[in-house]
Amino acid sequence: VLSRVVSYNRHEMMSGLRMLQEAGFLRTVRHDTEERLSFNHALTREVALAGLLKSERPAIHRAVLEAYEALDAERLEALAGELGMHAFAGELWLKAESYLRRATQKAIDRSNHVSAIQFTNTGLRALIRSNLADREKMAHELDLRLLLRTAYNATGNYRERLWTLDRAETLDTAA
Repeated sequence: VLSRVVSYNRHEMMSGLRMLQEAGFLRTVRHDTEERLSFNHALTREVALAGLLKSERPAIHRAVLEAYEALDAERLEALAGELGMHAFAGELWLKAESYLRRATQKAIDRSNHVSAIQFTNTGLRALIRSNLADREKMAHELDLRLLLRTAYNATGNYRERLWTLDRAETLDTAA
C-alpha cells in the first residue's frame, strides 16, 4: 500500500523503513493474518502527521484508500473500519459512511459495542457533510441510528439509546 502512495522506488522506501525501525520509530505488528509496520508510540505518529501540510492530508488518505481498494479488494469487509476512517479523513463522505456502517455492523456482530458507537458517530458526521439529497440522508441516518441503538443498549447507555430511538422515529415518520 505504501509503495502506491509514496513517490520513492521500492528499494529506497524499504531502506528508509528499515532505518526507522532500527531507530525505534516503527515496529512490526501482527494484524489479522499479516504483518504491518506501526509507529512505536502515538506521539511519534502525531509528530509525523504534524509534519504534513493540512492541505496534503486528505489527498494522502484518499491515495491510501485507493491503494487498499486496488490491492486488497477481497478483504474490504475485514478492513471496513480502517477504510472508513481513511475515507473520512480523505473527505470522501459517502464512501466513509458506507464503510463505517459496515464496520459498525461488524463490530456489533463481534460484541465490540464501543467501537460500533465510534464508527457510527463518525459515519453520521460524514453523512452530514455528504451531498446526498435530504430524503436519502434521512434514510441513511435511520439505518445508522438503528445500529447505534443496539450498541447503546449493549453498553447500558439508555439515555443515548432513547434519544437515538426518538431521532429514528422522527426520521421514519418524515420519510
